[in-house]
Amino acid sequence: IQPRIEGWIVGPRESEASPSRPLPSDGTLHALLALSISDAVIVFEGRDLLDRRITQTWIDGATGLEARGPGREFRFTFHWRLFD
Repeated sequence: IQPRIEGWIVGPRESEASPSRPLPSDGTLHALLALSISDAVIVFEGRDLLDRRITQTWIDGATGLEARGPGREFRFTFHWRLFD
């Protein structure tokens, strides 16, 4: 069993829009639990647990505005190494 918790802070930055505008600093929290059983690995992951849609620096082609992060995500992954 391998638990992991990560916290990230993004400092203030400038948008790629024209004209450029300052974007505020922001933070996020991720948690992961990996279970290994022989050659199989099961991973449960929660991303952006604070559920803040962080404004990105690049421009979304569909809206013409700064792109927004996806918000809270939960992922389940199963890896199994198969040998010949």
